Amino acid sequence: MWADIFNILASNTRREIIAALVENPPDRAVSLPEAANSPECRREPDSLSVDLIHNHLPMMAEKGYIEWEKEPFCATRGPRFDDVGEVITAIQTHDQIPQHLTEGCYFLQKDEVKI
Repeated sequence: MWADIFNILASNTRREIIAALVENPPDRAVSLPEAANSPECRREPDSLSVDLIHNHLPMMAEKGYIEWEKEPFCATRGPRFDDVGEVITAIQTHDQIPQHLTEGCYFLQKDEVKI
């Protein structure tokens, strides 16, 4: 299970989606590709959408972390979302994590560092 969680969180794109879902109410979808497009590393939406459809979303859905659809293009929490969501929440709320370990992930950076 940990290997699956770490594999999902290894990608900034996937972390952004999971973190966006953590911040939303459990029954609310996040719009794609916007939720996956980090402010620190903006990608062209069409290219990102193709990458999401063919790589990131199927990987996360297969593990049950998310559910997604093309029309409208969005993602929601899957049946196993809490497994990965709790890890993001623990990192966000832990005060002792060095800043350099959260750099590059908009939702994990401390509030004073966010753009």
